[in-house]
Amino acid sequence: MTILATAHSDPNNRGTGNDEPMIMVLSFGKGRFFHTAIGHEAVALSCVGFITTFQRGTEWAATGKVTQKVPVSFPTATTVSYRVDIAEKDPEFRKGTTVNPTAAPPTQQAK
Repeated sequence: MTILATAHSDPNNRGTGNDEPMIMVLSFGKGRFFHTAIGHEAVALSCVGFITTFQRGTEWAATGKVTQKVPVSFPTATTVSYRVDIAEKDPEFRKGTTVNPTAAPPTQQAK
């Protein structure tokens, strides 16, 4: 297993206090596996970072290569980037009962 990304599991939020694997790849025989623990609701699924890693990870699992480029709107350490058209598909987002990704400064709109 190769861990590609981790996230800190905050003990103040019932976490372990460790950096936990979030994105990983595995090879087994002639097979390749891509796994992500990210993306459990519409706002997370609309993140350009999630979309990009999911597309590139599944391309690698299917072909063994990654040809898709990382978009200019990919999130950085100081920016977030969401596809609002995807987040808007969540009825809770439309009602305003979930986090609005465009309200989190600094924000980039993905094209």
